Parts: sequence; structure tokens; C-alpha cells
Amino acid sequence: MKKLIIIGLSIILFNRCLQAQSDIKTIKSTPSDSTHSGLTMKTFSYFSPEDKYQIKIETDTNIQHEFSRFDPTKKFGNEHITLGNLFSPAYRLLFKQEPNLIFNHGFEAYQPYKYTFQNYRFYTSKQPLTEVFFSQFSNQLNFSAGAKVAIPFANGWNFSLDYFRVSQQGFYRSQSVKSTNLTTGMKYQSNKDRYSFIISYIQHVQDEKNNGGIKNESDLISFPLRGSVPTNIENAQTRHQSRTYSIVQYLRLAGNQKWKLFIHNTINFEPSYFKYAHATKEKDTSYYGSLLFDVRGVRRYTDIDHTMVNLFIHGENNTELKGKAGIQFDAFNINDQSVIRKRRDISLIFSGDLPFLIRLY
Repeated sequence: MKKLIIIGLSIILFNRCLQAQSDIKTIKSTPSDSTHSGLTMKTFSYFSPEDKYQIKIETDTNIQHEFSRFDPTKKFGNEHITLGNLFSPAYRLLFKQEPNLIFNHGFEAYQPYKYTFQNYRFYTSKQPLTEVFFSQFSNQLNFSAGAKVAIPFANGWNFSLDYFRVSQQGFYRSQSVKSTNLTTGMKYQSNKDRYSFIISYIQHVQDEKNNGGIKNESDLISFPLRGSVPTNIENAQTRHQSRTYSIVQYLRLAGNQKWKLFIHNTINFEPSYFKYAHATKEKDTSYYGSLLFDVRGVRRYTDIDHTMVNLFIHGENNTELKGKAGIQFDAFNINDQSVIRKRRDISLIFSGDLPFLIRLY
């Protein structure tokens, strides 16, 4: 009798152990009204304001094992080398041909971390959805936090918000980084989707302290605490900020469920700046050399205002065959300390996607 009881208890415990070790796919398939459902997967639909008809799906990442791998510089195809600290200045590891606007030296160092109009996601949902997370690295000064919100309203209105912040102290003195991204927008769509518009606000703020690196590598052995290792400079500060005010309009000309033809117009205004400042002594030229010519220390200020207006005509169908043609106007106002410049560009743009289907036997 005792043996039967022991065998029965062993089977029950083993069964519970298997349930506890079930993967996320098993949890996802459990009915939502079950008392054993546990964590449930949520999905957000999103689109880029550059083409609101290309709807994509993002599965809730907060309960997946990949959610902590959020460093943009480590993503495949976007590899960058950094100063070692999370969200520190990044430079592309592999060469990629990109336009150089001449005045953007240092200005693009935080580009992989920025929410921009090009990578902006407008989240939509048939029901209100909110996702919030907070992850602490080692202490209260090292953390990441974020939120995604999608709220539908009556009469074709939708609200979207995406927030992400990282605070990282670094390993050595004067090495902290704070990176904040915020996007928020409101979308209106007429009853038959004849006309729609999206009003958006995008902001990126980057604050960083710079130490110029370690003075001597031998100090890594002499000073076991990395926070006490001497550095070339202390308390130099970098700040980069960009804001984008945007309105996007759509006018549908023709189409049905299989294809569509529409006009797309965008107006963007993006004021931004890059500032580096270090109040140091005039005689301290060991690190800056000839760059230190002001008694107030070293300063590097760049202000850039970018205005963009475009008009495109789009055609696409459900087989991913699509194309667009239009005109775009860009205006740059650059204040690079004592030098003020203006630049105006007019571009004719044509692009398209043609899918290829290959069947192997």
C-alpha cells in the first residue's frame, strides 16, 4: 500500500514539474478563460506613417526570453562599435554607403538609438492595449523602462504612444549615459478611408558624461575598484536632442481589397542640437592640445533645423508589388558655432518592390 501511495505521489509531482517547465507556446495556446492560463501573449498592430497600409504585427516581448536583448548596436545588419557603455556613442562597424551632409560630425553618433520619423511605429488595436516594463541592471541608477499604448476612439480616431528610457552608470568615473525616446501621435480616418491624417511628435534626448578614457592601463591593476581608476578628463558632458513635429495626409484615389492607389503628403519640422562642453583650466592642454583656446574650457555646439515636405503617389497590391513616385524638398539651417549655413535640396524620388516567387522541386 505504501509503495502505491509513493508511486502515485511521484506521478503527480512529475506531472506538475512538466507543467511548470512548459514553454511559452504552451501558455499561449491555453484558453483565455482558463484558471491555468498564467501569462498571455498580446499583439500590437503597427505601421509606419510613410505607408499606413503596410500593417505589421509585433508580439508582446515582455514575456519572451529575447526581451532583454534590446541593444540596437548588436542587431544583425546594424552592428556598431561603441565606447563600451550601453547607449554610448556608436560608429558603424561595417562600411555602408550613406550621404554625408558635411556638418554632421559627431551629430550622428547616437543615431542607432534614436526614434525617428523613418523608424517610428504607430500602434493600433481594436481594443485599448498597454504594455509597461521596468528592468533593473545592478542598482537603482542602472535600469531600462518603457511603455507602449494603443487606444482606439470613436469616429475613426486612434492614439499611440511609445516610450523607452535607459540609464547606465558605466564602469569608470564620469561615464554615465541617459537615453530617452518618446513618440506620440493621433490618427484620424474617414468612414470609407477616403481621407486620413496622422499628427505625431517624436523626441530623443541623450545625456552623457565623458572621461576621455583611462590614463594608464597599469592603473587597472593598481586600482582594483574601477570607479577609482584615473581618467584623462572628468565631468565633460555631451547632450544631443532632436524633436520632430509631423503631419501626414492620405487621399485614396481608387482601389479595393486587392489593390489601391493613393496620394501621400508629409510635412516635418525637426529642430535638433549637439553640444559638448568641458569647463577646464586654460593651461590643461595635455588632452585637448590646440583645441583648448578659451579660458572657459572646450565647447562644441551645433544646432540644426530640418524642414521636409514631400508629395508622393503610391500604387500597391496584396502581393507586395508596390511603387511610388514623387518630389521632396529639404531645408537645413545649420548654426555651427560661429558659422551659419543654409542648404536646400529638391529631389525626385522613384522606388518600387517586385516580389519573386521561386519554387524548388
